[in-house]
Formats: sequence, C-alpha cells, structure tokens
Amino acid sequence: MPGAGKMSVGQNSFRQYESSHRIQLMASLKWILSYACGYAELGMYEEAKHELASIEEAELENPAVLETKVYVYGVMKEWVSMETYAITLCEKSPDNEGAWIHLAYARRRARSITEARMVLLGAVARFPENATIHYNLACYAAQLDDLCEARKCFDTCIALNPLFIIEALKDDDLEPLWPEVAELKAKLPSKK
Repeated sequence: MPGAGKMSVGQNSFRQYESSHRIQLMASLKWILSYACGYAELGMYEEAKHELASIEEAELENPAVLETKVYVYGVMKEWVSMETYAITLCEKSPDNEGAWIHLAYARRRARSITEARMVLLGAVARFPENATIHYNLACYAAQLDDLCEARKCFDTCIALNPLFIIEALKDDDLEPLWPEVAELKAKLPSKK
C-alpha cells in the first residue's frame, strides 16, 4: 500500500501541536502546584484550594498533584483530606517512602496513633532502611507507653541516621526517652 507507515503533513503537525500543548500544560501544572503550596504556607487556604481545584481532571492522579494535595491539606490541618490523598498517593506510588510516612501522620491526626502505627509497621517491612519510619515508630511506641519498643525503634533509627538524636530532643513525643537521648547526644562528636 503506497504511503503506509508515513505520516501526512497534517498528522505530523497535529502531533507537534499535541506535544507542545502537553508541555504547556505541564508547565502550567508546575505553577499551579507551586502557587497552591505558597498560598497554604501563607495561611491563604481558600486561595490554595482554588489553585488545586483548577487542576485538569486528567492530572488529578498525577503523583506530583497528589503529593501537593497531601502537603497543602497537612499545612491546613485538614487531616481527613490529607489522609484521603495520601491513601491515593500510596496506591499510585507504592515505592514512594514519603507517601507512607505522610499517610501515617494524617492517620494519626485523623484517627489514632494505633492506626498510624499500623501503617508504618507495613511500611517498615517495605523500607527497612528508612530512618524516618523507625523514628516515627519510636514516637508512636513512646506515646503508647511501650518504652521498650520505643527504644528499639529509636536505636534502629539512629543506627541509620545519628542526626535524629538531635531531633529527638525537640520532639515531645519522645519525651519519655529524653534522658537516654541526652546521654547519646553527649557522646556525639562536637562541632568546631
């Protein structure tokens, strides 16, 4: 068949237009997400929601959009909405460690520490080298008065990242461990 496999000038022009349009949409999406975060950080919550509402339907399950929604609703302390988007983000990007951490945080605020802990127990099996997950498990265990488990999780955390020793001394969730953490901090090399 003559001309089979060849694109006509019209088809080629349409593909170039489609590609150009897609690039413009992606640039526009980046601005929308940036504006939404900025408005939320400034406490301009209605404006942040307005930006999020302007996202095209085809982009609603884009991981960048979901991450932004999780962040914005977290800043606004709308825990149920944060949890909803974090669940979808975990479904769409199951290898995104941060998604699981955000889901646990939202679940803690929307429901309970026990339910948040369950999220992270599943996540730690997938991401055993993530110090933040171990740190948050230590926080949850301490808040549930399981200090033995809190110590174990915290020890694993600082084996992965000793900088969490400094963070722990500012975290009320770990207050029951502060005397032990202060001893660990005293053993850290001092900055000169």
